[in-house]
Amino acid sequence: MSVAAVCRARGATFSMKACALLLGGVLVSQASVAHPNGESVWFHAARVPPANGGAGDTPAQREVASFAAFIPLSGPFADQLADATRLRAQLADLEERGEQYSPQFAELSEQLGRALQAKGEHRAALAAFDRGFQVNRRQEGLHSPMQAALLRAQIDSQLALGDVEAVDLLQHALFSMQQELLTADPAAMAAAHRDAADWNILYYLQMQQVAIPGGITQAEQHARAERLGTALGQYHRALWLLTTAAPPGAYDARAAIERRIAAVMLLTDRQFQLNAPALLSKPGLANLHQDKRTHNPALFAHGSAALQRAAAYGADSAEPAQRATRQLELADWYLLMDQHDSARDAYNAALATLRAANVPEQQLQEVVESGMPVRDPERELRALAQPGAGDFDGYIDVAFDVDRYGKAHNARVLASADYDAAYDHALENELLREIHGTRFRPGFRGDVPVASKDVTLRYYYAR
Repeated sequence: MSVAAVCRARGATFSMKACALLLGGVLVSQASVAHPNGESVWFHAARVPPANGGAGDTPAQREVASFAAFIPLSGPFADQLADATRLRAQLADLEERGEQYSPQFAELSEQLGRALQAKGEHRAALAAFDRGFQVNRRQEGLHSPMQAALLRAQIDSQLALGDVEAVDLLQHALFSMQQELLTADPAAMAAAHRDAADWNILYYLQMQQVAIPGGITQAEQHARAERLGTALGQYHRALWLLTTAAPPGAYDARAAIERRIAAVMLLTDRQFQLNAPALLSKPGLANLHQDKRTHNPALFAHGSAALQRAAAYGADSAEPAQRATRQLELADWYLLMDQHDSARDAYNAALATLRAANVPEQQLQEVVESGMPVRDPERELRALAQPGAGDFDGYIDVAFDVDRYGKAHNARVLASADYDAAYDHALENELLREIHGTRFRPGFRGDVPVASKDVTLRYYYAR
């Protein structure tokens, strides 16, 4: 389903730009989870380690998997042992000999920039990268692989400096250059579209966290909306290129893009629910189907289609564990969107896939173990905008009950610890609110979801 099809599902045909405005108009007021002191807080759930110790018990064991498998926007730093003093001396020697526009000068400038970058001297590194860029442009014209590499390096340093607007300009320049350089390589061009879309989403999320005096103007609202529409278009273009090229590993790459598309749909749908009028039949009276009625059908259809495609990729060739993982992601999506019958069917399909591969029954039950948070595409998306994701300040152990629809009840704190500072008890209330707003995988008795009592989890937090 194309982006425009999201809008056609509403009974009219819209252009890509109009559809972007639809999505962005819903999303502009979405707020990030914040601590009472104004700082962003995020949590990562895991099983409580054994009493004799386990992952995350000490600061040295903080590297727990984060919510998102963040796709890096550029490559790793170059050799950190490069000698900046030696490189400066070599550059000075070339200048004395009148060779400041030679290929060697551009290469040494790049090496100097990476050496400074590795030392954390990002402003000096940017100056070195820019000098190498200008020399290479004089030698090779407006587009070259070296210039693309230098743009990526500048992006790394500007990200380290926190200059989002500078990174935005560099990202646009890089994508424009990639469109000239990679036309003969569909797989590489697909990666460029995906990374450009990731940046547009990341930029959108970071702009949400910036306070604007007087509020967001209509022009700003439209600009942010176009970011979402552009990102969705780039994701779909990447999918088309991967289908055309069919490179090795395309199964995982395409599935990752489909998850991004579903994440944008879920993020938008949740804001739609906040903005939708109350649909209760009687004031103050809720029922099990209330959330189901308030979901936006077009957003639900588009997100469902993306995850269904992800589950279909490699259906004949992928390993059973891969196929089951995609089916579980679809089941989690249905549970988040209150489609309980579809969720049950998708969970059972995942189990059937593993049973067909002769996976032991005990391992099957661990796959759909009761009480673990479902895979939430929106939270994974928002983790992109969280600096320092994967490094935690402490943990809180909790217990709660889960009904057969995956909703938590009776949540309470069991224990807590802070790695570096005095513990802030306000975090407990923040976490309990989050738990009651999260969906969890229900237990299964045979093929039927059932309630579970006294589920215990450890939530690692970062402030």
